[in-house]
Amino acid sequence: MDKRSKKRKSQPSSALSTESKKLKLAEDEQTKEPAASDNVSEEAVAAVPSHVDQLHDLQADISSWLEKQEEFDQMDLEALEEASNHDDEPEDDIDLEALDVPVGVRCAKFTDKEMRKSYKYECEWGKCKFMSGTDRKYFLHVESHAELALETEAGKYTCRWDLCDYSTEDGYEFVGHVHYHAYHTKLKVHGASLHLLLKLPNCNNDSRTRNTISNRPVTFQCEWNECSDRFNKALHFFHHVNGHIDDMWPARKWTGQRFSCKWALCTTKSKLASRKDLIKHVISHTTERLIACFNCGTHFRIREKFVDHCNRQLEIAHRKYQCDQCGRYYATKPLLNNHMQYHRQAHACEFCPAKFSSRGLLAAHIRIKHLNQRDFKCPQCDYTSHYKKDLVAHILGHEGKLFRCEEFGCNVVYRTLLGLKKHISWHYNLPTPVYACHLCDNHPRYKSSSSLKKHFLFKHDMARPPGLSRFRFKPDTDGMYRLQSFVDEKLRKHHEEQQALEQQQNSGEANEGTGPTGSKGKRKHQTSQAKAVQPTQDVGKPIALAEAMNAPQPKIKINSMKSIGIRKFQIELGVEEVEAGSSSTNAVPAATASPSEGGPAIAQLPGQHGTAAAEAAVRPPVGIKQEKVEESNHFGTESTKQPKDVKDFMVMKRYLKSSAKSSINA
Repeated sequence: MDKRSKKRKSQPSSALSTESKKLKLAEDEQTKEPAASDNVSEEAVAAVPSHVDQLHDLQADISSWLEKQEEFDQMDLEALEEASNHDDEPEDDIDLEALDVPVGVRCAKFTDKEMRKSYKYECEWGKCKFMSGTDRKYFLHVESHAELALETEAGKYTCRWDLCDYSTEDGYEFVGHVHYHAYHTKLKVHGASLHLLLKLPNCNNDSRTRNTISNRPVTFQCEWNECSDRFNKALHFFHHVNGHIDDMWPARKWTGQRFSCKWALCTTKSKLASRKDLIKHVISHTTERLIACFNCGTHFRIREKFVDHCNRQLEIAHRKYQCDQCGRYYATKPLLNNHMQYHRQAHACEFCPAKFSSRGLLAAHIRIKHLNQRDFKCPQCDYTSHYKKDLVAHILGHEGKLFRCEEFGCNVVYRTLLGLKKHISWHYNLPTPVYACHLCDNHPRYKSSSSLKKHFLFKHDMARPPGLSRFRFKPDTDGMYRLQSFVDEKLRKHHEEQQALEQQQNSGEANEGTGPTGSKGKRKHQTSQAKAVQPTQDVGKPIALAEAMNAPQPKIKINSMKSIGIRKFQIELGVEEVEAGSSSTNAVPAATASPSEGGPAIAQLPGQHGTAAAEAAVRPPVGIKQEKVEESNHFGTESTKQPKDVKDFMVMKRYLKSSAKSSINA
């Protein structure tokens, strides 16, 4: 076989082999593809959950969220209910009976630690939640915030204490400011602890000022003798000054020795009697305070002042003491006595007729009104003021500080605090004050006090009060603001009339039963009236009169009775009808009792035209024994039968017995 035939034979076999190879490759690819697709589907199923599982998970999440919301709503409802119950009965936490007890007596049953640290100190720097019951740990923690701010901030340091917007470029003063926040918190914890233990009334002042210390000094300098040390921490300075006193007069009994203040430029010339008095006096130089209100942040030197601060805000319904001159109510007797000094005006000015209740007010009046002394000067302009608060308000105008309304959805901004207060009153729909003239017949009304002042000056040519630079107004009984002197005089006259009326009522009750206006005098007056109204008897009718005199005596009965006071009852008596012929043959027909309203019950007999009616007045005064009343007629003097005493009735015995027991128990 030649080569060509071999090639022809070999070609089909090679073609078959190549075709078989292609078929095998195709089969391998087909087998690989389903395996890959199976792997992808398994991975997809494993990675992506089914639609049903997603719905189940979403439903579970929604149900759990709804359960949490129900729990939150229930907690909110319980909190609101508790708050409403507390508002309805705020007096449950106030010891009203102990308000008149001295503070020292009330604090004697508590330890000093209980009165100072019933609560823990809490850091209010930013979001810090540190709390401690130890002074050292708390002060070191707060000061660490100031040290960190000095390291991280450069140029200007800002205080991050809650409700404080203080900023300065002086790092020394910044550390002192932050330290004073910690010292202020210590005083507030003391106030909160004392408020809890003594059950004092709550402070209702604005709580947003509880951390305002911009009006307090934060850097100090010692001026005792020749010492001139400087401090930027309040506690260190106070301990330093107390150390001077301990070095000069150690703590022991000093008898027969007088103490003098060594502070530079001290105006106290007289020496102090005790070491305790000296320490109290030095506090006026160091500005040290003992306690502060936890709600408004006000500082106090002694606990009594803090207790008075809380008692002043007691509800008017629970205040027992009233001023006789202006009608104001106070919770305790010391507060009323302190108020009465305002009315006494014992300190008179030598330059004008003005009078004041204290020497301090008199000194301020002379300094401002007569000397025109302006001690507070603006560092940016030539403005000067009499008071520091006026200077602070002026400086805020330089800085461009704005007062923004914090009500929801309101972004109104004002340059002054007064404008913001007026705007807030508009939010709550509070009535605007109305000023009225008390001199005009038509009583013109004005929306501002300045308009009424102009009315006084130009219409009535009225001069300002002596020693004062402006008119002062006060709300009258109708709610309108009128001149303060006119309203005070009106209230004084009203209270004098009330006191005179009460004295007359008390004197009438005291003279009841003994004086001419008492029950005996009334009975005699009634008897004389009965004699006066009795007409002259006709001599031709002696037999009818004799029969009337011999008639059976009527019986008294109680028609009605009601209580009109403690151990006082109003009883209306009547006369029972007497049957004819029950006692004697000469008895007259039955009498008909017709008690008149508000007057005595009168038994009018037939044939008697008012004669026996005056004699049969049988309604005695309540609680007073009826005495015999002798009546004169043409046949001589006859004594009527004494009526039954009111106390002899069984009903009255029961009431008098119960009232006597109640008075004994009281």
